[in-house]
Amino acid sequence: MASAVSSWAADLVSGDCPDVVWITCGEQSRRTDGSITQHYWLRSNSENRLQCFPDLQWEAYYRLTDGDGLEEGYSRAPLTCSGGVPHLEINCRTNARLELTLVGHCGGKHYTAQLQHALFGKASAGKHAPSERFGELPAGLRRWNLKPSRRNTYQQTGDTYHFIYHGNAGSVESVSVLEKGRRLPEDLSLARDGNLVYTPAHDPHLDRSSPYEVKETVLLAREAAEGREYLTTFTLLLHRSYSAHLKRLHGCLLFAGMAVLAAGFTVIFKRRPWYR
Repeated sequence: MASAVSSWAADLVSGDCPDVVWITCGEQSRRTDGSITQHYWLRSNSENRLQCFPDLQWEAYYRLTDGDGLEEGYSRAPLTCSGGVPHLEINCRTNARLELTLVGHCGGKHYTAQLQHALFGKASAGKHAPSERFGELPAGLRRWNLKPSRRNTYQQTGDTYHFIYHGNAGSVESVSVLEKGRRLPEDLSLARDGNLVYTPAHDPHLDRSSPYEVKETVLLAREAAEGREYLTTFTLLLHRSYSAHLKRLHGCLLFAGMAVLAAGFTVIFKRRPWYR
């Protein structure tokens, strides 16, 4: 496998390049064998629209984790140009967790876009067929690593997520959060060792929506090093929180009251002979 993105557009300057690039989920379809095909798109909030430049190639790497464990290395998935925007699809046979990484370059800007989420295929057991042979991610790639947690399977607002930034954390100018392509007012704090803790705020609209409704929240790290700009994004697919708005105090008081009542009845009836 090639260790770096090929066919770069050398004549492009950074001013002609999109500012930020991230992955968004498209439609999902189920095949006749029960497997799931998930579509993905690259998006940008820049005035310079993300396009399929003839001399600018994006590369996609992915791996799936299912009941048999983590695949060794990454598979390559081909991208197509649909509506002028890079697009790809990944097929999943069984219940698995997908790690998807897209890599691109334009002028002096280097892009990494990531996404992780669960896919629920219902095909018969068998290995996922890779689009290309297994390999590793490009050397020196800037990327986010989401630390393993049970919360990662069903991502919710109000939960805390732990990341490690792989790159030169000392050269990171900012870590920001994007929602609907817009940057939120407050930046996040990245530790010198690359650790970042993020707790997405609750969303009133999402709280009133279906438990299947999701919103895309994007983490963005900007790093400047050796005359290059590295723009690294990670898309979180957030659901409403199941536990955040439970009235725990009321529940505890009710439980305590029921316990006292049950104990009282037990004492009263225990004193009465059973044969009366």
